[in-house]
Amino acid sequence: MSTLRTNRIELGDGSQGVDISYIVNGSAKVWAKFLPLSGGTIDGSFNVSSVVDGGVGKFTINYTNAFSSAQNAPIGSAGMNSTAPGELYTVGAAQGDVSGQTALLHVANINDAGSYIDTNPCFCNVLGDLA
Repeated sequence: MSTLRTNRIELGDGSQGVDISYIVNGSAKVWAKFLPLSGGTIDGSFNVSSVVDGGVGKFTINYTNAFSSAQNAPIGSAGMNSTAPGELYTVGAAQGDVSGQTALLHVANINDAGSYIDTNPCFCNVLGDLA
């Protein structure tokens, strides 16, 4: 395998650039688009081995490669229900799991009334350092 080592990436003319640490540290190490109404079927992902359906509005995303610590940052969003336009759905770390774990993330999909709900699609990204 070849290795490219650099501290900075710049445009060909040198007019703009960025320190490589922003790319390495600021990139999502896990992302998934999954479909709760189809039992958590993965519709696209990176570093995700599976999505497990834990009941209405509850899912576990298992990572292919673990994080170095549980101090990571999960971010999520969900689609809207066409039968109830205007309802807001949120996806995030499940209650009691707000800091994430090293090898998985428990996800909760909740509507604006605070009820667990399945709606397509759901999106999750996790930022942090891989082991």
